Amino acid sequence: MIIDPIFEQLYNEHVTEEHKEYVSLCTDISMRVHDLLKEREMSQKDLAEKLGKRPSEINKWLKSGHNLTLKTIAKLQTVLKEDIIHVPAKKFIGIDKSKSFHKERAFVVYRNSKVDLKSISQSSLISSVSIKNKSITKQGVA
Repeated sequence: MIIDPIFEQLYNEHVTEEHKEYVSLCTDISMRVHDLLKEREMSQKDLAEKLGKRPSEINKWLKSGHNLTLKTIAKLQTVLKEDIIHVPAKKFIGIDKSKSFHKERAFVVYRNSKVDLKSISQSSLISSVSIKNKSITKQGVA
């Protein structure tokens, strides 16, 4: 694609990195939904019916640059039964209460990450944690 050098210069000087990232994310999300619709042989009208929306509203959502809310993205993911955006989940491992540390340290890793459990002694992991009046019981190290 040929880009006018004057346009490119103005774009680089006046469009912030934040805005470039925003446009890129909006485009990626829109393309992802279009791809999922195509894979499922669904039309925008079909999607609108499943979401209880007008087809014109779905069309507006899927135009690049529309600012979808997280709630709307969650609805789309639920209906399409697939992630549109993915945020790595964290998995609680435990808290190190060994004497070698002055403070307790929480061990949290991203799902599907490898952890060297040899560096965390079993005796230093506590079996339950209370968070906002809810108790989480540890069933062993995963």
